[in-house]
Amino acid sequence: MSEQPRARKLLTGLRRPVPARRGRPPAAVDAHYAGILDGRRLWLALPLDVPAPALWSREVGLFSPVDEHEDDPHAPSGLRSVRWDLESALAQHGPGTYAVVVPTPEGRRPVRLPTALPEDLAAAVPLRGRTMQLRLVRSEAGDLAVDHDVPPPTVDLVSAAYADGTVHLVLDAPAGCSGEVTLVDESDEVAGVLRGEHRTDGLHCSLTADDVPAAPGPFRFVAGGLPVVRRDNGLTDARQVLLPFVPGPVGDDVVAQLAFRPHGRLVLRRTAPVTGGAA
Repeated sequence: MSEQPRARKLLTGLRRPVPARRGRPPAAVDAHYAGILDGRRLWLALPLDVPAPALWSREVGLFSPVDEHEDDPHAPSGLRSVRWDLESALAQHGPGTYAVVVPTPEGRRPVRLPTALPEDLAAAVPLRGRTMQLRLVRSEAGDLAVDHDVPPPTVDLVSAAYADGTVHLVLDAPAGCSGEVTLVDESDEVAGVLRGEHRTDGLHCSLTADDVPAAPGPFRFVAGGLPVVRRDNGLTDARQVLLPFVPGPVGDDVVAQLAFRPHGRLVLRRTAPVTGGAA
């Protein structure tokens, strides 16, 4: 029957070995940790048995930053601990996105973070006077890359101090700033205005319980149309930096708290509800 040769041909085809597909992406390397904490250095913790990682972009190609953890006696054991000074490594390259990879003879293996990247490890405000902003990004598949961009203009918080029921702020305000510092909510609506005074060391303004908006916040500080940020980065979570509380009118009550968001912006959060029938 004519069906028999056809069936024999199909079965013969099934018995033939299937050639390996070309262009299959190499297997990823799972990172145990990844983060940019100080605005310039990338920390990685990788399996000990993988080769040294590198950065890659289509425009620049493959290059390996200097590993500051190499031969470090205090590096964690059991993992390949990598610490790159990205500011130095990317100084000769322009803005762009650089994939974190592990080079192998077969190609580039992407470095992947299996879990979502915490916000405070994904973003970091550039240090004062620096010309680049570095951010760790994670694709939907988990692949890691460093985003190198030009930092946006900001206003530095020079100092924040408490005295006699008032929080005193000094800002390195831009030229032409009106002297007003606005409190802006998450919808970009102005929730309050602080009147400032220009002095030789910066724009001075004061914050009391009467200036705290009734809503919980957070409220961003904006001067001259620019966000107010911390002057420098530390190696710890920015939210752990101790800033003054805004006291209530009576006793030891705390009405609001100043804080830094992970990207370095100064915010105000109400910690106590409005009392006395205030709106």
